[in-house]
Amino acid sequence: MPRQTLWGELTDDSPRNLRFVGWLLPVSPQPIQEIILVDRLLHFGRDFSRILTHATAHLCSGGLELLSDHLRLPLQLLPGLLPGSRGKQNPQPYSHQRAHHQSGHKPYSVRHSHLLLPIEHAHSLLHIIRPIGRSAFPCVTGAAGGHIRYRSVDGTLDVARALVLKQGPYGHGRTIMLRRPILPISVVLAVLLAALPGAGAERPIPTHVNVLVVGGSPAGIAAAVAAARAGMTTLLVEPGEEIGGDITLAWLNMLDLNRGPDGLPLTRGIFAQVHKKIGQTYDIKAARKAFADLVGAQRTLTVVTHTSVPSPLVSDGILTGIVLTAGGRTQRVTADQLIDATDDASLAVASGVPYRVGREETGLDRRQQAATLIFRLKGVDYETIRRYIAAFEKPGHIGGVSGRYIWGFSRIAWRYVPRNPRMGLYDLNLGWQSDGTVLVNALQIYDVDGTNPTSLGEAHAQAVKELPSVVRFLQASIPGFAQATLVDAAPRLYVRETRHIDGLYQMSAEDIRESRDFPDRIAVASYPIDLHPYGKGQMNPYRVSRRVYAIPFRILVPLRVDHLMVVGKPVSARYAAAGSLRMIPTGMSMGEAAGEAAVLAISSATTPTRIATSPALIAQLQRRLMVAGAYLASPQHVLATAKKP
Repeated sequence: MPRQTLWGELTDDSPRNLRFVGWLLPVSPQPIQEIILVDRLLHFGRDFSRILTHATAHLCSGGLELLSDHLRLPLQLLPGLLPGSRGKQNPQPYSHQRAHHQSGHKPYSVRHSHLLLPIEHAHSLLHIIRPIGRSAFPCVTGAAGGHIRYRSVDGTLDVARALVLKQGPYGHGRTIMLRRPILPISVVLAVLLAALPGAGAERPIPTHVNVLVVGGSPAGIAAAVAAARAGMTTLLVEPGEEIGGDITLAWLNMLDLNRGPDGLPLTRGIFAQVHKKIGQTYDIKAARKAFADLVGAQRTLTVVTHTSVPSPLVSDGILTGIVLTAGGRTQRVTADQLIDATDDASLAVASGVPYRVGREETGLDRRQQAATLIFRLKGVDYETIRRYIAAFEKPGHIGGVSGRYIWGFSRIAWRYVPRNPRMGLYDLNLGWQSDGTVLVNALQIYDVDGTNPTSLGEAHAQAVKELPSVVRFLQASIPGFAQATLVDAAPRLYVRETRHIDGLYQMSAEDIRESRDFPDRIAVASYPIDLHPYGKGQMNPYRVSRRVYAIPFRILVPLRVDHLMVVGKPVSARYAAAGSLRMIPTGMSMGEAAGEAAVLAISSATTPTRIATSPALIAQLQRRLMVAGAYLASPQHVLATAKKP
């Protein structure tokens, strides 16, 4: 029998005592190019089972996609997959009529040039492995919250054998791969499900929960975790393919921290857990794993991605739930308390909460801060850039080095002449990743409506088209970029501003600049007011200076709709104040406060509005937050006790 040995190294994210079972199906004499591993598949449709039974590893590269209840394959991938077609060279186009004739089963659904194979479980996960020579062989080790974890193994693959992988001690131990005769698919699946941690039955989407969080942003994650750790049944729904928001989908890889005058960290609690794992600058994969671990540790938390919320359920000014579409199914989900953690307050707005867009309050227009497309380069010389920053970025100019993160070059970037007039190059923020590539946060796009999917899609496409010109400019203008080449770009724009809801209180720039305190304080922050351009040539009118200030609970509580809180960028604030509040650590602190407030509202049979207007309930909320690790000292106390430099 043909045999191929694959080599790789273990990664540090392999869980302890992991046992993974997979299988390798019969192959043709052609080289193995892909192997299908199925993780957490609870139920195969009849056709999909038969396809796997007769599958081969003789596949072309790429092209498979998991839909809500079907596996979608381009027709050119089919030769070698079905009975009687193994090992064919230069196959003819395959049709569903011929599949029906050969197999004796009903024909498959064919749309355009693709085959759709039915899967009876809507949340099944699929992974394709492509070994090349001695390259790493990533294996699925588990899945939670829409995320798949991977590691690499060192071992031998035989045809017609099942693979049993046993993980040794955590870290850099060697993995032993034991060969076993292949078992019937049903038996292998049963062992797989029993072996994977947390890989039991997928939780169905509940019809009622205590707390429902819409939006998998970092603020939404903190809100959901805070509610779930208190034992509340919690549902976190995210429209995108994964949770993590700007970090995982827009590739933002530096945290803008809140610190006191002496460097004291002001944002603690749930955020501090994440910060401890990934640091201020981080690898996107590490952040993705940190979020997955955080939500995966909560037994009462269910996470559903690839969702939409067609409409809220509102009765007499009380939000009672949502209509949720997920996995091709639409259902009503009710909740005792709801939290809007979307970047545009879409749930709140649909429920009837009043709001403003961008800088609308100025009377000038409804423009929003520039959005950014973060892109990835390879071939950038870290040491050359580090030396340049040290030599030329003097006080008065923005620039610096923090480990594998470098920022600066504003004087050079501003000389860039874009092909598209709605683009501009801002200060370069460069974050090195573990694979040696660099994420570049610099390309800004003006006049993007972050509440409009069409506007976002058009802006993203135009920015991607601008990237070759940007890379040529960097190669010619900045030391260390001469050999840089473009790898790819983030799947989503980093959107800094959209809507600002009207809440029980509206924070202002003066609240921040004057270090104001509030009796309903639920967080403390200090990041400067950071307004990116609303149009080409515009600058931040606020001086960059840190002022410690308190955040009142009332900015999370919207007008006109109860049983709802809003966290993250769209909280109740004037546009300038939102320029400071929009930072991820601050958003996570507000999210944690909302999660705890939801628990308090449920346990006390009250509402967020009543909590906000009751000193006794606010005191209870503050005690809950401090017990959980939040830092709630007043700004005056922070300033008075700061150690002198």
